[in-house]
Amino acid sequence: MSDYSDHGSHVELDALEDEHEQLRAALRALLESADPAVDDLLDALGRLLDRHTRREESGVFAELRSIEVPAQYVALLEHHHHDIEDALEAARRDHAQVTELARRIEAHLTIEENDMFHVAHQLLSPANWDAIDRNVAAAIG
Repeated sequence: MSDYSDHGSHVELDALEDEHEQLRAALRALLESADPAVDDLLDALGRLLDRHTRREESGVFAELRSIEVPAQYVALLEHHHHDIEDALEAARRDHAQVTELARRIEAHLTIEENDMFHVAHQLLSPANWDAIDRNVAAAIG
């Protein structure tokens, strides 16, 4: 769980944090699983990651860009998404890579919770949050 607890007025940050907890639960199951279950767990994790990535990139990340947060800040977070996707594919090919996948995901979630959530809460206006709601609804339904 993050140290960020002052986002109750922003439903989208609550949803992202809920997804972070789902991702952590999936990682725990994956790390504790017997080898035959790993492929199914990686597929489930992949679905969670896909939804979460679409939510972030179409929502909070897009609005942070719109208010001219330094481009490299959002680009770094998006780079993490690509890095995690690559690590997921590596783990599908070689189950020994699951630990590295888990490390990369946890590092990314921690950065978001300890930094990005705070930045979004402080800098985004009600109009930005309305745009996030619309964009996320279009991206994930």
